[in-house]
Amino acid sequence: MAAGGGSVSALWTEVNRAGQSNDFNRALKSLSKILQINKDDPTALHCKVVCFIQNGSFKEALNVIHTHTKVLSSDTVAFEKAYCEYRLNRIENALKTIESASQHTDQMKELYAQVLYRLERYEECLSVYRDLIRNSQDDYEEERKT
Repeated sequence: MAAGGGSVSALWTEVNRAGQSNDFNRALKSLSKILQINKDDPTALHCKVVCFIQNGSFKEALNVIHTHTKVLSSDTVAFEKAYCEYRLNRIENALKTIESASQHTDQMKELYAQVLYRLERYEECLSVYRDLIRNSQDDYEEERKT
């Protein structure tokens, strides 16, 4: 049993290294090995979703989310799900996902504004962006103002 734990630890180290070097295919390989050991590891599943997104594999990311709804709570992956739906041009689905999310981080609000823009709900979009500019402090403040 200890060997399995050490093996999983080494795999997580590999996932971390691969992620830091933006080698998401390599990270996916290590995540698959982790999931062979523990198929319901929520952290590994969430990381797998993020890796798919980073690779532009939005359908695959959604497939992982939909296949593992018992393990990945909707709050855990709400942003990722909405983002995939948005990128796959499923704008109404993205809107529903965002509106049903319990947490609205700045990241989620920015996606919400983009969704509203794509739905041509410009006044609501503008309102969300104004709120973001007033109430957020991060590295993207200048970009939002433009």
